[in-house]
Amino acid sequence: MGEQTFKPGDWVKVKKLGREGQVLEITAKGSYRVALGGLTMEVKPLEVVAAAPERWKKESERLKAKKLPVEGKITQEKMPEILDLHGLRVEEALPRVAHFLDQAILQDKDEARILHGLGTGRLLEAVHQFLKKTPTVKHFELDPNNPGVTRVYF
Repeated sequence: MGEQTFKPGDWVKVKKLGREGQVLEITAKGSYRVALGGLTMEVKPLEVVAAAPERWKKESERLKAKKLPVEGKITQEKMPEILDLHGLRVEEALPRVAHFLDQAILQDKDEARILHGLGTGRLLEAVHQFLKKTPTVKHFELDPNNPGVTRVYF
């Protein structure tokens, strides 16, 4: 029986490991670079066989995006010029920041301002960490005139 040829994207089983992975590329030497979980390895064509296709078909179906029902209504509210977080704990402040950013985006704002004050710096740090993880935020910075305020840009 001759060796099979695979192309990038094909699922294969690495014989010596007994593990299945996906072919990432065919190298200049004619071997395959295979992704096995978080690991990639280079294997010779004789070291791999085709993976069981039905398993990967089921896996790809499981990973497909599912349409989720929308619950509730999205409403625009009159948005304040600046979100004041004075006196709030981090756990109370972050949901308000998320809501404030949502409203700014719904109202097509280019910029929003968050007043966190100076204090211990915990609130400032938490707000900045939250902003770093928010995909709609292009950039943010401390207000040069008031370090207790962060300017957020969309």
